[in-house]
Amino acid sequence: EGTRPILSEIQALVTKSNFPSPRRTTSGFDFNRANLLLAVIEKRGGYYLGSLDVYLNIVGGLRLDDTACDLAVVLAVISSLLDKPISDDTIAIGEVGLGGEVRNVSNLDARLREAGRIGFSRVILPKHGLSQLDPGAYPNLELLGVSSVKSAIASLFNIQTGITGMIFEIHDNSSWTEQRDLLYSFLATARKDNLIDRLGGFVTFGGNLMMQQRTKINASAGELLVPDLFSLNNGVNK
Repeated sequence: EGTRPILSEIQALVTKSNFPSPRRTTSGFDFNRANLLLAVIEKRGGYYLGSLDVYLNIVGGLRLDDTACDLAVVLAVISSLLDKPISDDTIAIGEVGLGGEVRNVSNLDARLREAGRIGFSRVILPKHGLSQLDPGAYPNLELLGVSSVKSAIASLFNIQTGITGMIFEIHDNSSWTEQRDLLYSFLATARKDNLIDRLGGFVTFGGNLMMQQRTKINASAGELLVPDLFSLNNGVNK
């Protein structure tokens, strides 16, 4: 029952599944907690994982039960999904709630001092916890406060809001031109980041108008097929 922080490395691997039901495997991390965090990533973060295998591993054979590891797990999953590595000098601390909020954790000061002692230079932590600290007490640390999973992802990976990875919304009050432009923009982003290949060609669209449709993208033909709505092919709105 000691109080000295022990920092651990969390690895994640997200890949296309070859099984009817995607695999979820954890080593050193609670399986049910991992599934909860994956659900939060989909619902609150906007990233589709339904057809992807997800593997989590805690390096060194440690067993983590502390909810302060939640944010690190989420960011590790997103890092693998987008193929964007996280810098070795970055550490993430925070509990993740079902609403996608990043909650404060206990002994935050001790955790930060241990991170600085080991050599980390950037910390992603709950904004509420940061408001209770004096940043001047950690001169060698860059403290980045975040309030939600979405803001943590946007800050760490420099992702613009509006198109959030593989899920985005088209609102009922938007014009056909606006919807068309959104779809073009999404398709361009998906190709640029190679998201289509990692999704096996499928993308999920949110919003009432799209009826949560699971839509097939034909990357080679350059068309985005939205059933019963319209299709885009070579710049033509049909």
